[in-house]
Amino acid sequence: MALTEADIEICNLALDDIGGDAISGGNEQTDVAATCSRQFPRVRDNLLSLYGWGFVNLHRQLARLADVTPLIGWKYAYQLPSDMLGGPEAVYGDGSDRSTTAFTIARDQLHTDYEIVAMLYRASGTDPATWPAYFRNLAVTALGSKLAVPVMGDRKLAESLHEQAFGTRQEQGRGGLFAAARTEDARTRPIRSMMQNGDPLTSTRH
Repeated sequence: MALTEADIEICNLALDDIGGDAISGGNEQTDVAATCSRQFPRVRDNLLSLYGWGFVNLHRQLARLADVTPLIGWKYAYQLPSDMLGGPEAVYGDGSDRSTTAFTIARDQLHTDYEIVAMLYRASGTDPATWPAYFRNLAVTALGSKLAVPVMGDRKLAESLHEQAFGTRQEQGRGGLFAAARTEDARTRPIRSMMQNGDPLTSTRH
């Protein structure tokens, strides 16, 4: 995949940490650029899927599928967002500000009795230019751990960076910068309902 300018900035910070040469673009015809193009989206989507980061949550009204027969027991079928990485964090029906559990998800569809459905979910492919500093630092270190072996041939460096990013083996991937980022994300996230934050039928990013 072609890397954006913001993607390349993250890659170059990670390459700098491991002592590698910077890349100039996602279409650069070098082994290092090709490795970054493979590893960056994998690391990004993995990090985004590990926790319900407040800065990647989207509110979106779902499109009803008029040509799809709902599952037995439900009246309507809705298309899940194509950029949905995790969740749903919450589902709201017919303008209610209370999350409901009265739905079923099957493949890329949501089935329910509500005539209008809005959803809060984690989106993939978020722009690194919008990432808060605590997540950027985590992403740079995690990416560096994946680049250290293919770029520098240094397995010890890879293990060291992985521990910095996720903690010791005993912490089972929940320590290090990841733990610090979760704490900061929770601290800076406003506590408010979806309706208090605006109309849930309007797609907005936190």
